[in-house]
Amino acid sequence: MAQSKQLALRTGGNGSHKPHGSRGRARTRQRAFLKALRRNPNITAACAIARIPRRSVYDLRAADETFAAKWDEALDASVDEVEAKAFKIAKEGDNQMIQFVLKAHRPSIYRETSRMEIDARACGVLLLPKKEDKEP
Repeated sequence: MAQSKQLALRTGGNGSHKPHGSRGRARTRQRAFLKALRRNPNITAACAIARIPRRSVYDLRAADETFAAKWDEALDASVDEVEAKAFKIAKEGDNQMIQFVLKAHRPSIYRETSRMEIDARACGVLLLPKKEDKEP
């Protein structure tokens, strides 16, 4: 099954295998995918431009650490551009679009989160005094 996925990546998914140059075409398509991803942080769009099945790039990402690192670099570069544009647009006033993009791609910075911590030293049964029925 892994060979068929690799073959799909090399051939563009149509199953035709040519012994000479198929590895080169695979590398060309990978480069095209990464270039497209750098321009637009959308996996489906990058796959369409590179003519690579979406599942194949995810399989390659899981199997190839170098490709995975290049994928992350391409996304980061693309999102950096979006972030720069977003800050420019923010000054012009389109806050809703900016919040959406930044929360999606930079959640550690922009997503609203709440945090609860439990101190292991305080675990157990806590006895609280009865609530008094006094008017404020």
